[in-house]
Amino acid sequence: MSPDFERKLDNYARLAVEVGVGLAPGQRLLLRAPVECADLARRITVAAYRAGALLVDVLFDDEANTLSRFQHAPEASFDEISTWSADALIKASERGDAILRVHGSNPDLLAGQNGGHIARVQKNLQRYSEPFSRRISAKEVNWSIVAAPVLPWARRVFPELAPEAAMDALWEEIFRICRADRDDPVAAWREHTAALKRRRRGQVIRIEFEHEMPRGLMEFVATELGVPENRVSVLKGPLA
Repeated sequence: MSPDFERKLDNYARLAVEVGVGLAPGQRLLLRAPVECADLARRITVAAYRAGALLVDVLFDDEANTLSRFQHAPEASFDEISTWSADALIKASERGDAILRVHGSNPDLLAGQNGGHIARVQKNLQRYSEPFSRRISAKEVNWSIVAAPVLPWARRVFPELAPEAAMDALWEEIFRICRADRDDPVAAWREHTAALKRRRRGQVIRIEFEHEMPRGLMEFVATELGVPENRVSVLKGPLA
């Protein structure tokens, strides 16, 4: 990892905290990330404490374990949910914590798996997580999602490149888009958002959601963007 890459990664972590989730001094942060993105999660934790976080709680997800369930678990498993992770979100939102998710997933993770099983797990989790979804819809929680490359996603975007080169290329695109490659990324991003507000926003004609996203959050985003129900799609697998 080059010094320049580390600088950009630290800038990205700072952007996630100060701009993305808008962490307030004295506020707790609940951070959720894939295990493959542990380095970024640690840098976000540092950025959060530097911004005045009272406490940073970190939850890691492992897609390999998720896939193992759909490949090998008994039928009754798909009516069960891991309540601990949903409870963490609900409790954090009740307490007024900031909530940040690092999203990096294999777009083909559940390809070929039983669609009925996926739907049952999704439905039960959405039902259990409804208190959290309501707070998101009511804008009672400062939350954000930031992207982080994982190899299957990088190879989908840059199939012509070798694995390591594909990861580097995807990171560089994220850094460029989010202004993490600038000397002062927070100032650059705020200048960018101010410029966007001065422009006339076009109409969103279609939107796609990952199946794991809470139903209340889907409805909130679609409503805010003015997208009619017949233009909203929920995909069974992660978004590419």
